[in-house]
Formats: sequence, structure tokens, C-alpha cells
Amino acid sequence: MNNPFKDYFKAAIGTKLKGQAPGLTGLLGGTILEVEDHFIVMEFEIGDELCNPGGVMHGGTHAAIMDDVMGMTVAAMGNESHFVSVNLSLDMLGTVRSGEKVRAKATVIRKGRQIINMSCDISTMEGKLISRGTQNLVISGMPKISENNQAS
Repeated sequence: MNNPFKDYFKAAIGTKLKGQAPGLTGLLGGTILEVEDHFIVMEFEIGDELCNPGGVMHGGTHAAIMDDVMGMTVAAMGNESHFVSVNLSLDMLGTVRSGEKVRAKATVIRKGRQIINMSCDISTMEGKLISRGTQNLVISGMPKISENNQAS
């Protein structure tokens, strides 16, 4: 099956997405490291704009990274319909300071006909777990979104 999202993500391995991707994905500016059938790994450099006043990665940044990488993973699966997030639960277990890098790995836990259950871990580059989240995405009833953000 032809999957333009997976092809795009694989072609973008090693490329920083800052300014290259639409919306929040471009703002976060991650770099795709791995793309497989049921997971994606990305690296993010945490700048001041992604930190709280204390200089550590903001809780909203944890959530945004997780939601973005999990959504990209679902898109890369080549589903016939568009899926949307219905919840996100996360535990913040450590801190990362501005200027440091993190690695996020989103993994499909279970894919049903209507719901996809995902997990995502964010770790330091040395492998220390910083946060862990789970999310459910539900089929939206809308046609899948094409790579140029128009319904297909």
C-alpha cells in the first residue's frame, strides 16, 4: 500500500523539521531518527521557548512532543481514515534544562477498528527517562489528511 506520510517521514530522517513542517510540528523542530511500521523516534533540542520560568522543560512541552510524535506515528501507519486524539495522560519523572536534547519514542500498543492506543517515552540522550505518556486516538469519520493538509 502506498503511504505518502511514511515515505515523507523516512525521507526526512536526519532533517530538523523546524520551519519545514506545518504548525506545532515546525515550532517544536524535532529531527526524525527512525520510522518503522509501529513506532517513530525523534530528537528535540529544548530551547528557552520550550521551558518554564525555572529554565526546565515545560509540562506543556512534554505533552506537545508526545502528542505530535504519536500523531505522526499514526499517520505513518497508512490508515484509511483520519484519527484524532481523545486523551493524553503523562507522568513527568525528571527535568531537562534549556540547551539540552531529548529523544521521544512513540509506539503503537494496540490498534483496533476505532481506537489506537499509544505510548511515548521522552528520555535524555543518555537514556534517562524524563516522562512517559499514553494516549488514545479515535477514528474521526473524516477522510485521511493528505500530505498537503487537504482531505483525500
